[in-house]
Amino acid sequence: MPSRRPCPPLRYAAFRSDLGSVLRARRKADQIKQQTLADAIGIQRSSLSAIENGRAWPLPDTLEGLMRELDLDWSMVLKKGATKPPDQEVGGTDDADRRLDLGRALRSGRLQEGSSLRQVAERCGSSAAQLSRLERGQATRSRVYAKHPKDGSFEGFKDPELDRLHLLGE
Repeated sequence: MPSRRPCPPLRYAAFRSDLGSVLRARRKADQIKQQTLADAIGIQRSSLSAIENGRAWPLPDTLEGLMRELDLDWSMVLKKGATKPPDQEVGGTDDADRRLDLGRALRSGRLQEGSSLRQVAERCGSSAAQLSRLERGQATRSRVYAKHPKDGSFEGFKDPELDRLHLLGE
């Protein structure tokens, strides 16, 4: 399965150290309010503020949204350097992509049903914070994922409620 995360060209190595300043300057030049931009890309205004102030790095979906909404290219958000293509077999990129896909489907199903993170957390005996991490694909060591018995790939969630919501959202 090909990656659905934004994939920078090989000649770029890392985020620019002044990424937040670049994003803020572009947003202000386009006369866009933080709340408007945050709503357009589906994040909280406080998250955008943290990124602009250098206290946080954007997640793949957030970066993709920022680049789209602010009409940025890779040279504006990344610095040049030597890179090599990720090793799909060893690096675990397929697992990261699958966790991201499962999280997106889980969030989509939850929103379709009209449930809050807290409501779902109560139904499955988890915390809203943990569910938020699952939805963002950040729960890398979580035991909530169901794995395929033959190849160990992620195929869903062990909890029936989470699995039902992720299937609803696919």
